[in-house]
Amino acid sequence: MNVLRSLSRGQKSKKVVDLKLKIEEITSSGLALKEVLNKDWLNGISQGHNKIEGNLSAPVSLDLKIAKSERDIFINGVINTELTLKCSRCLEEFDYPLDSRFKYTLCPADNDDIDDDLGLSSEDLEFGFYLGDEIDIAPLILEQIIISVPLKPLCHNLCRGLCHRCAKNLNEGRCECSGHEVLNIGFSKLRDFKVERGK
Repeated sequence: MNVLRSLSRGQKSKKVVDLKLKIEEITSSGLALKEVLNKDWLNGISQGHNKIEGNLSAPVSLDLKIAKSERDIFINGVINTELTLKCSRCLEEFDYPLDSRFKYTLCPADNDDIDDDLGLSSEDLEFGFYLGDEIDIAPLILEQIIISVPLKPLCHNLCRGLCHRCAKNLNEGRCECSGHEVLNIGFSKLRDFKVERGK
């Protein structure tokens, strides 16, 4: 088993903060990169990229293992943080712990005309390309956080949502509409619909 060389603080701190690594510095024994990034740092790199759904409410903890085979780069990582999301049923904000574990392969691009974002816009979320003699891991971290956010976040699985009539949060108790006729809002326009029988 390869022993991963850790990136230490001090002389190499700028490299860790920027999350940019020169390909030639990734040795055959690999690198281990552990860092805690504040939410302001991540908000800064999201400029020009897809936005995170919700807000970061905690620092981003990274634990990455980076290996190289010839010019191919292999990244195994764990990302831990916490987001403040809005529930898709009751619209209340709640804390969502995020624990993303991923594997990613980066290959050198043969064509210099390939756009820099090719690796991150690929439909294959575990494979991408890089240009030049350096890789920037920051956009990859952002992407992994974005794809880890649920499409329809729920504050809890039994969330009752809002009353479709008075919009009261039903998690806080029954509303005054509860004793009235319940009608699916999608069919409300059919309430007074009448069909005349033919003679």
